[in-house]
Amino acid sequence: KTEAEKALETIIDGATYSVVADISAAKLPTGFNVAKKLYNGQEISVATDDNKTYEIYYLKSDTGEELIPYTFDEAANAFKRVQIITQGENSYIVAELPAEYIIPEGYYETNENIAGMDIKCYAPTAGELADMYYIYCCFEGKFAMYRYDNVEKVLQRSPEFKLIDSEQ
Repeated sequence: KTEAEKALETIIDGATYSVVADISAAKLPTGFNVAKKLYNGQEISVATDDNKTYEIYYLKSDTGEELIPYTFDEAANAFKRVQIITQGENSYIVAELPAEYIIPEGYYETNENIAGMDIKCYAPTAGELADMYYIYCCFEGKFAMYRYDNVEKVLQRSPEFKLIDSEQ
């Protein structure tokens, strides 16, 4: 491998990945554009939203061709997988619930297989909404709770799900 190829290699959970320099083949999330960036001295393309909330790197494993989205924590020098739920033309980035919020009573934290990914979500303890999961997502730069219908496989904004400010 060339020095440039070696500079773009990284190890994640024991597997070798390469940072993709040209992301023109990637389907970018809704509201994202391509920007140039230096990574280990190499110019690469990343996807970034207008608010600069996310900077998404695309990595490819040595064994596959799929472009996998990651964020990069420069302080920790580590990549973190980004979970994106795509529905039609829209892309929803699964986000961490901010530390200042807690979920309301009557819900518990769980992980569900949604769109082929193991996603952290919240489920109601009462039975009538057993097929619904609530997920904190970013869509077009705005964060909100979304409801995922596990029967019809549909994600929609859920303004009735109110997070509680833990400072109160």
